[in-house]
Amino acid sequence: MSVKLVFIARNYPPDVGGAEKLNYDLACNLSKHLDLKVISNNFGKYSPLFYIYAFLKLFLLWARRDVDTVFLSDALLSPLIPFLKIFRKPVVVKVHGLDITYPNRVYQSVVPRFTNMANKIICISEATREECLRRGIKADKCSVITVGIDFNEFYLDGDRGEFRRQISKIIGIDLTEREILLSVGRLVERKGFHWFIENIMPKLIEKRREILYLIAGDGVMKERIEESIREKTVQDYVLLLGEVNVDTLKLLYNASDIFIMPNIKVKGDMEGFGIVALEASSCALPVIASRLEGIQNAIEDGCNGFLVEPYNISDYVNRINELIDNDQKRKDFGERAREFTLGNFGWEGIAKEYFEEFWELIQGENN
Repeated sequence: MSVKLVFIARNYPPDVGGAEKLNYDLACNLSKHLDLKVISNNFGKYSPLFYIYAFLKLFLLWARRDVDTVFLSDALLSPLIPFLKIFRKPVVVKVHGLDITYPNRVYQSVVPRFTNMANKIICISEATREECLRRGIKADKCSVITVGIDFNEFYLDGDRGEFRRQISKIIGIDLTEREILLSVGRLVERKGFHWFIENIMPKLIEKRREILYLIAGDGVMKERIEESIREKTVQDYVLLLGEVNVDTLKLLYNASDIFIMPNIKVKGDMEGFGIVALEASSCALPVIASRLEGIQNAIEDGCNGFLVEPYNISDYVNRINELIDNDQKRKDFGERAREFTLGNFGWEGIAKEYFEEFWELIQGENN
């Protein structure tokens, strides 16, 4: 029996972003296991027109008996669930983090309640599951399936020095002799980039005059981060790259020395998982990250990265110095990190976990 799954995806290519990429990768890998149809959004991420469009498209598929299960890409789509009940098919919702924690009273009175009406909720981390439970969502409905990574999506097999030379040409700075720290992500408060610049970079610079911190991404905190750079007079040691294309991102992952995720706690916001940690470690790049929220599901301390308590300045500084001071240790750990990441977060295994959840629901409906 072929499982007919309809995936209603609010964030999907050609739009660009982490959620869009996750949904696309998941759809591609699910299609290897079941009959998948994607209803994607061409109306804008928050347009109510998509809800109407998705319902009508689903109705046509249901009328043709092309639906066994409905899969919603995030909790923001949960207001659809009462209407989907007329199809008498199981409904599954994937929950990321902010889509369930968004700090708005009306939002919190609506979205968790509708999410709880789903037959199954798949959370991308234990931290996300805990946030669901705090909002009254039934524990027996919640499963945790992490995000996956393709084996060679970002990894470049070649000379690291050559990758640095290529990046040097792109950004206009000679990186060949620099000690490169890298962060990738939206410039939002919870990422902690401003905190890292203000508290960690000055201490690193005391010892390391060749260190350089590259940040790839854009967002609402850009001006605040630029202000932190000026206040700490670290203009020669911190560079904001803005949004970068995929080819440049690959070069950055494969040319850098250490990947940094200095996340901090922000009320009403959270790091649901931390896919960039997998992207970095899959390139044999050691990761140092805050022991916070969903990052703890992406990084196994000592296996594919190192977890540091949020705001712990001395631990961040010591761990970074330890890795930079020992090239061979850093390289050996990076190779082990890549093996661990690919062995535990490969998309093939993740897609099978999703399939088993869908299959179990369908079997339950048929019995």
